[in-house]
Amino acid sequence: MSRSRALAALVIIGIVVDGWVAANGALWYRTADFYCLREGARLAATGADPYDPAVWRPVIEGRYPDPFRGTSTSSCVARYASPLWAAVVMLPFGLLPLELSASLWMAVSIGAVLLGMRWIWGAASGSARAAPVFAALVISSQPFWLLVVGGQMSGLLLGLLGAGVRLLSVGRDGLAGALLGALVLKPQIAGAFVPAVVLREALAGRRRALGGAVVALGLLTAASLAVRPTWMAGWLDEVAARRLGYAGLLPTAWGLANDVLGTVAWAPALIAASILAVAVVVGRRPLGRVAFAALALPLSIFAMPHIWSYDFLALAFPWAVALSLSDRMAGARRPVMLAVTVAVACLMPWSLFALGISRGQEHWSALVPIATALLVALAHRLSNVRIISEPST
Repeated sequence: MSRSRALAALVIIGIVVDGWVAANGALWYRTADFYCLREGARLAATGADPYDPAVWRPVIEGRYPDPFRGTSTSSCVARYASPLWAAVVMLPFGLLPLELSASLWMAVSIGAVLLGMRWIWGAASGSARAAPVFAALVISSQPFWLLVVGGQMSGLLLGLLGAGVRLLSVGRDGLAGALLGALVLKPQIAGAFVPAVVLREALAGRRRALGGAVVALGLLTAASLAVRPTWMAGWLDEVAARRLGYAGLLPTAWGLANDVLGTVAWAPALIAASILAVAVVVGRRPLGRVAFAALALPLSIFAMPHIWSYDFLALAFPWAVALSLSDRMAGARRPVMLAVTVAVACLMPWSLFALGISRGQEHWSALVPIATALLVALAHRLSNVRIISEPST
């Protein structure tokens, strides 16, 4: 066996072991988010309707061992909360015993994070000198550790995001659009981000990204309808009746408006103000496709009604762009901007999360995506280089 293959085998073994350690430490996620995702896939595999409360209720009843609270109920809501295509993608995990399923899921998630980091750093044209800083930022970040604790889908999504923006940066538009379109596995992450990116590409005469996104959405829709043709009605009812109903409790523009101004009605004004502020900071400097995507993502996350801070793992992409640009600056700008990047990506999320725990609500964590967008805008404004030249088409 060659040295490179031996190293790859050791890395894979390490990831698998890490997946087992994480899942075992979380007591197989019986009271966390992975359990809900896995149960939705298990029910879909048996032909049951996860959007039927009578079917879903036995899943969430009962108390299970919890690594922090002794015993607790599951974190699942009254019905399966994700679109059915998420359950279709997770069908293999729904068919396996819980312990094996949780271990493999975390191995896949950790592997996706590592690959996503590599692809994102390539898309940002990051230097070898700053690569360890970026890796440390992501691995020490609050959303990464929430992934380890809760087993959410954020690791897989980071891998898709990283692959998508890397391919976009080198002009592989169709495949890039398909991978970015697959972020609809969790619609909150696709949000306004994916439409903004692929429509901008289409308006610039590059329609393959839009086509790829449409194909990905079509395939996911077809696969989910083949499993249960009527699933959309149940999911949309869950979204309208429950999910949108507690937008004011979450770390988004909607939760921040509810906390600071007393009503979610001010959320559109906060969203508009954040977009305007970013535009002012960017000024007249032209935005390449990577820089535009790095600005669109945090603004989209801020604007979505239903986002939790574990979803902020996707912000690793704009953090990489800001870090790469800051690393290229000359004089005093470089250490100052590097310090600001570390503060926004690491210190700020942890501090606001701790504040949220003390207050019993996480509204102020909504400042993280806004600070991230302003950070990228400022780094772009102060930098003398563009991240990526537009590939020829």
